[in-house]
Amino acid sequence: MGPENTQEWKRQPVQKEPAHAVTDVAFTVGYETSQALAKALRELTGRSATELRANPSQMDKIIAALSTPRQQPEIKPLEVKLVTIEPFKVIASRHSGAQKGLFEAYGKLFAWAEIGGIAENLRGIYGVPIDEVGPDADEDCQFDCCFDFGAAAKPDHTHIARELGGGLYAVARHIGHYDGLHDVYDSLYGSWLTSTRYELRDSALFHHYLADPESLPPEEWETDVYLPVIAGA
Repeated sequence: MGPENTQEWKRQPVQKEPAHAVTDVAFTVGYETSQALAKALRELTGRSATELRANPSQMDKIIAALSTPRQQPEIKPLEVKLVTIEPFKVIASRHSGAQKGLFEAYGKLFAWAEIGGIAENLRGIYGVPIDEVGPDADEDCQFDCCFDFGAAAKPDHTHIARELGGGLYAVARHIGHYDGLHDVYDSLYGSWLTSTRYELRDSALFHHYLADPESLPPEEWETDVYLPVIAGA
């Protein structure tokens, strides 16, 4: 997640430098990503960084709350496996906006597949983050919602065909709400990648959604995160 320092110095850039982007603030205080900082702020205050900067009258109360020591939960080591997968084709719908709109985007894509008679060929549900997509994401952040309907499926003019896989991936499984996927990113890009002989390669990170969110509670959602890597020198 982030550095183990006092909450006092963590919040100073948010309080005193309102013009800075969340990403700049995250790096300044030692977080590896803006998602990690945003998640920490929400856990501690119930507010986003944007809301904190926009409501200075509430700052004293927030400071008092942050000054109370908090017991850190035990963090289990991330289990990562290396797999090589063949490339496969998916039909994608490009979503722009906050993460809360992703369910609707997937629903529209599946409705299109039902009309076209290919929904019954569904082999897998995938997602490709193009930009940062989270509860505090800007409206122009992009994410590809993807379904694998088999190699023969063709998109119409409102959708795109893209290829996933092909090569070596570090794979980590996340169990729980999709908001927690950013913790997996932090661990893969941070502690795991820096402690191994593997390096990033030029390919897309993607999600493989293993559970149907409409039939299971969020705590039972399972998602595999695929990080493209190559063996280093």
